Amino acid sequence: MAESLRRITSLPSARLGLPKRGVLKRDHFSDICVFDPESIANKATARHPCRYATGVAHVLVNGRLAMRHGKRISVNAGQVLRDFLC
Repeated sequence: MAESLRRITSLPSARLGLPKRGVLKRDHFSDICVFDPESIANKATARHPCRYATGVAHVLVNGRLAMRHGKRISVNAGQVLRDFLC
């Protein structure tokens, strides 16, 4: 589990040279996902790509709740990183 989380957080951030991202550290842009490892499952399909995963309790984006008790909140605290995509 720890290696899987590293591969989707700090590893890509380091490879792409994204400053202050990918790790939980003071003054960094950090997201937190609180989930149950026993029940987490992807429910998205090609026909329904926007379905949320099950087993996710809470999500914080840059320190602000974006999902509470498995329900999306209308807060958009993230930002698009267009400069790093090219």
